[in-house]
Amino acid sequence: MLYMKKIFIIWLLLSITSIQALAENSVKNINKVSYHKIKPEIHSNLNILKTNSQMPIVLNTLMLKITLMTGSQKNAELLQKHEALYLDKIILFINKNRKVNMNTRKQKKQFKKTLRNIINIRLEKELKQAEIVQKVLITQMIIE
Repeated sequence: MLYMKKIFIIWLLLSITSIQALAENSVKNINKVSYHKIKPEIHSNLNILKTNSQMPIVLNTLMLKITLMTGSQKNAELLQKHEALYLDKIILFINKNRKVNMNTRKQKKQFKKTLRNIINIRLEKELKQAEIVQKVLITQMIIE
């Protein structure tokens, strides 16, 4: 009988220890997402396509505030350290493609996906690490 009690106590202690380990792992997985805010804001001139008016193109100014979502704090630090590399590519992309149509949600989603791809490709060339940026969040977009 004493032997059974010892086995039960050992089993109970092992169960509690494994439950604690599972809880710690789940907390670590929750905190995996990290963010990096690109500073300064991006300013550019755009030609906005207007499909429902007689004048097809209107010159506007674009101001963007962008935040990048990544999988870890380490990746956020890499984004901050190498910001000049991908900021250059983003500005060149926006200035090269001045005719932008962002009237619908789908077009804005495609724009963010393109920005994410530009950043990831540039960082992969430099750091030999794929898919650092998981999502591009445009926190402010002003078109004047």
